[in-house]
Amino acid sequence: MKPDRRIQEIQNLSNVQSEEGRIRESALTYRKLQFLYPQEKEFYITYIQYLEEESVIAELLWNAYEESLACCDRAIVNLPVEDSFYFYQKKLELFILMIDNDFSWYGPRKEGIQNYIRELLHNYPDNAEILKRLMALYRVTGNHEEEQRLLDKAYQIDPNDFTLLIQKAIEYEKNENYKMSVEILEKYIKGNNPVLFYMEIVYKKLIDLNTKLNNPERAAYYENLLDNL
Repeated sequence: MKPDRRIQEIQNLSNVQSEEGRIRESALTYRKLQFLYPQEKEFYITYIQYLEEESVIAELLWNAYEESLACCDRAIVNLPVEDSFYFYQKKLELFILMIDNDFSWYGPRKEGIQNYIRELLHNYPDNAEILKRLMALYRVTGNHEEEQRLLDKAYQIDPNDFTLLIQKAIEYEKNENYKMSVEILEKYIKGNNPVLFYMEIVYKKLIDLNTKLNNPERAAYYENLLDNL
């Protein structure tokens, strides 16, 4: 996009208002850019990032979340499909945050959110990142059956994703299928370039699982690996 004097003027005014503590005015000023340049992705992203700042949330409170949702909706409507993913994902994250903070907010919006879930699954049926966030949404709404179904699907899509891997291992452990839990964790550490940051978690889990399997030699083996990280 070519430099535009109006853009600079609006950005400067918004910055001045923010520096003077006029947070609400600053947000509304910057928001104008989305209507003047509805096909410019950066103005939606920057606005959402501004609304996520602690000082802004402290001033706007719940309205900061509502504004972010509205911004996502505008972006999804106005931007081309290839630029929309960030906003679909962000909207889902906002739903999770808002429901987790105030479950009463969910009730009257349940049908609309369920429609949104169907739209996401239609648009991104095999996207593990979307599926993980949908799992979190089902978790905060208490729909553990759907959460479990999506965990199975997401794990099949990306079995090397550490978050999915651990959740799957914990699921097997809860069902007392310790051998399967050990199997997927050992598969991870034997794979290509396991992340060192996660190894402490995996070793501790393998020690616990092998103890439950009454396999002290394997438990000791992983204790030694843990000690030498």
